[in-house]
Amino acid sequence: MTDVNDRPDDLLSATTEKQRRILEAAVEVFAERGFAGSPTAEIAKRAGVAEGTIFKHYKTKKDLLIGVVGPLFFRLVLPKQLEPLQAIFRHPHPSVEALLTSLYRERVAYLHSHARLVRIFAQEVSYHPELRTLAEQTLGQMLLPDAVTAIERFQALGLIMQAPPTSVLRIMFGTMAAYALTRFVLFPEQPWDDGKEVEFMIQVVTRGLTPITV
Repeated sequence: MTDVNDRPDDLLSATTEKQRRILEAAVEVFAERGFAGSPTAEIAKRAGVAEGTIFKHYKTKKDLLIGVVGPLFFRLVLPKQLEPLQAIFRHPHPSVEALLTSLYRERVAYLHSHARLVRIFAQEVSYHPELRTLAEQTLGQMLLPDAVTAIERFQALGLIMQAPPTSVLRIMFGTMAAYALTRFVLFPEQPWDDGKEVEFMIQVVTRGLTPITV
């Protein structure tokens, strides 16, 4: 079944043993087949319950998806989980490269610990407005202020071009998101070298694709 590090919080605080098994099975099936291709009959079979039992806890399959993915997102953005990211942006890094090294290494480690749940979120966020709204509201409230302050500090030092801080952050996080999608969703079986990939992302973000001359 699902590894303890790959469970949303609901799995650890489910009101009944059956509900816990349903959520664990949903994580597995959604990660393997995606939301549209995941029949509730298969989820019920893996959970060892009747299919009707699922609908006693969740009115629809979409409610079950939100029950699985929602807690994942809150684990990512609640203060306990945000603390490493906030610490990275609050730290007076001596260079943009140092900031990105800390940021990307932390995110890669997180993605490794929650690969299946991240895969579900990546596959479904485009199709379910509730998930997008959740991401926008919580990220805007809990992480953006520290991140913007960090970018403005580098801009004041002349280390980042004068552009809207949110645009700079979009490049930083967008590069990481593209890697996460490729690494953990599209081609997870490829022989990835995360260390080298992190170095490459930092080079691209800070210097573009222009060849480095000695």
